[in-house]
Amino acid sequence: KSARILLTGPNANFMRCLNGGWSYTWQGERCDEFADRYNTIYEALARKFDHVTWIPGVEYGTPSENWQVERVRGIGEAVSAAADADVIVVCIGENSYCETPGNMNDLNLSQNQKKLVRELASTGKPLVLVLNEGRPRLIGDIEPLAQALYQQGIRFPTVIQQASIPAIFKGKDIIGRSETGTGKTLAYLLPLVQRVDVKKGGTQVLIMTPTRELAKQIFDVLRPFAILMETDVADIIGGRTIENQIQKLKREPHIIIGTPGRLLDHIRRRSLDLSGVKTVVLDEADQMLAAGFREDIDALVDETPKKRQVLLFSATMLPEAKKLAHKYMKSAVVADVAEKAVASTVEQRVYETVKTHKFSLLVRHLKEMNPYMAVVFCNTREGAHELAGRLQEETDLVVDEIHGNMSQGQRNQVIREFEKARTQVLVASDIAARGLDVEGITHVFNYDIPRNLEYYIHRIGRTGRAGTQGVSITYATPEDILLLRKLEKAIKEIITKYDEKGNIRRIKGPSAKKKVILPGMYK
Repeated sequence: KSARILLTGPNANFMRCLNGGWSYTWQGERCDEFADRYNTIYEALARKFDHVTWIPGVEYGTPSENWQVERVRGIGEAVSAAADADVIVVCIGENSYCETPGNMNDLNLSQNQKKLVRELASTGKPLVLVLNEGRPRLIGDIEPLAQALYQQGIRFPTVIQQASIPAIFKGKDIIGRSETGTGKTLAYLLPLVQRVDVKKGGTQVLIMTPTRELAKQIFDVLRPFAILMETDVADIIGGRTIENQIQKLKREPHIIIGTPGRLLDHIRRRSLDLSGVKTVVLDEADQMLAAGFREDIDALVDETPKKRQVLLFSATMLPEAKKLAHKYMKSAVVADVAEKAVASTVEQRVYETVKTHKFSLLVRHLKEMNPYMAVVFCNTREGAHELAGRLQEETDLVVDEIHGNMSQGQRNQVIREFEKARTQVLVASDIAARGLDVEGITHVFNYDIPRNLEYYIHRIGRTGRAGTQGVSITYATPEDILLLRKLEKAIKEIITKYDEKGNIRRIKGPSAKKKVILPGMYK
């Protein structure tokens, strides 16, 4: 409940100032400019214990005229002070990062910094190593990007970003897999936008996606960072006029994001030149393969130089996608950080019903649960259109629909209204299962169980994103029992089942083994 904490290291000054309201100036910067970088760590330590005593007087490396001498002398002082501490916090900043957390050999530190950490670790006391001045230094050393991330509420890199970004900076091929909503898009966009040489003309990065919606989402995520880095970006997707896109391509944008079909169309028209591409990104590659884009992908990749970087990211990784990766990659870094197929932030439920009761059960759940925003998935375009019409007629909810029978302009308008929370319930076919990253989706309803079980993961991944909580509800009829068993086997989970009244179904345990009585057993 109480702890004596030793605070030391080259950057201890900046954190110490928060405890006691010091006003500290270093190279013309007031201490309060560093406060936002340390307050998260400071507050976490303060919450951990009811009472904290900070051990003063050891500011290893305090700026002075005799800077290097104090650094060397400070190691001995810090180790001596550690004898009276319960917890040791070492603050090390500027260009310090760790590619493999917990591995001392992988720390990018000076020899003195490493010596300090090793000496303190040898005391056997719990040690907290604070790197990068509290900033997400893994994204690179460009301050405008760090500030832009901070303004978006992003403080630290996610697991997939930690696993991928350093390798991408080094030009290595990557196979990345993690649950939906874990920051895969930024995992490759942040390093790539920094690696682009804006002084050179020509397209340097090609990003391929299975759907127009996902391409547009990636473009929207990249745009603010591209503006900061003065990088030209273009999205080349179907549903838009060829002429306008040809004008865009004449600028030779540094980064192109598009769907395989439309990109290949421009290759045939000779309006797209990929001869200068350094990096190819295949986002949701398994879905592109499932949609029959294998030949298009091969044709597009063949248009790029043989010496290139290939990045493949997805929430699922089917054997066909792995074959594609092995064809184009050399000694790829595998960043598989998916603990399980479905994110733990999503509560999954199955309601057992019959076809004739399914619609009334959906209406009841929408009224009782009153989701802030919800997506209802159907297996077909016609089914989505029909269900949306019935919900509009029989409820007071603001309902809209999105599916493949709509033009690109209509679909964009629907998504814009949904993003502004003007639509409460969006009825969708699987066209929206990937690429629909809208903040505020609290519930996902699977009106039909998807025939392609991979779609289930991406459907329910529309909620529970970026650490928020979400609910997924699937309606299963007696005809769906076999498909439901396959689904549970695919995601390696048993989903809690309810009857129509909301009572949890009893889960049967394994049958007891029959006892075999042998002759003479009881003699």
